[in-house]
Amino acid sequence: MNELMKITVNEEQEPIVSGRDLYEFLEMKAPYTQWFDRMIEYGFAENVDFAVIHNFVKDETAFGGERKITDHAIKLSMAKELSMIQRNDKGKQARQYFIRIEEDWNSPDKVMARALKIADKEINRLRLISETQQAKITEMRPKEIFADSVSVSDGTILIGELAKILRGNNIDIGEKRLFIWLRQNGYLIKRKGI
Repeated sequence: MNELMKITVNEEQEPIVSGRDLYEFLEMKAPYTQWFDRMIEYGFAENVDFAVIHNFVKDETAFGGERKITDHAIKLSMAKELSMIQRNDKGKQARQYFIRIEEDWNSPDKVMARALKIADKEINRLRLISETQQAKITEMRPKEIFADSVSVSDGTILIGELAKILRGNNIDIGEKRLFIWLRQNGYLIKRKGI
């Protein structure tokens, strides 16, 4: 298929075309912004049918050597309708091109390929969540063991007895090392004595 205009894909996996590319292909006479403003009066909505894009181009006459140009990312349905509105040969040619793009886009093979890409992204997202949760579980394990060990006490517990309970739970620590660990991790104040 001959490419009349470059077709790209947005974040929602929808085919889009540059408003400026369509404008240039249609060989419109009015300045781009005036033409586009007139076209959106046909009931098109920003962030539904199109998105505004600002590009910077080199321009020696502009301050800083760059100039901001407004473009629009137009969905295929809007591009087809804009092409029809022009009522000329270029408009008809563009509309037929967009219809062929849409038919190809909706072919079973292309739909399946997009579905697989979306599924792959979701699997990777879930994998990252799972890895984060696993890291959190690993981080919380010592606190869980400590809480379980303390919960067997009826009231207060001496540090020496706590060390014995911890040793019974496969944590190799004595009374002095437990005191040091509790101070270092903020469970006891760091000063000794009263």
